[in-house]
Amino acid sequence: MTDRPRDAENEIAVIQTCLNRAQLWEAQNRSARLLDRLPDDVTIARLYALALARLGATRRARACLEPFYRKAPGDSETAG
Repeated sequence: MTDRPRDAENEIAVIQTCLNRAQLWEAQNRSARLLDRLPDDVTIARLYALALARLGATRRARACLEPFYRKAPGDSETAG
C-alpha cells in the first residue's frame, strides 16, 4: 500500500474499471486529472499511458512514462 490519499485510491479503482470496460476516453480523462494532482505516482502514470496506448496514442504513452524510466532505471515497479 502506498501513501496516496484515499480518494486517489478510489479514483484508481474507477480508472481500472473504465479500462476493463473499454471506456477509454473516460479512463484517459480521469487518469490525466489524477496525474495532474499526483505527478510522481508511477501507478497513475502507467494507467494514463495504458489508456493512451489503447486509444492509439502510443508516442504520447511512451513520452508519459519516459521521465520515470530516466529517474529510476532499475526500479521494478516502473519497469513492470
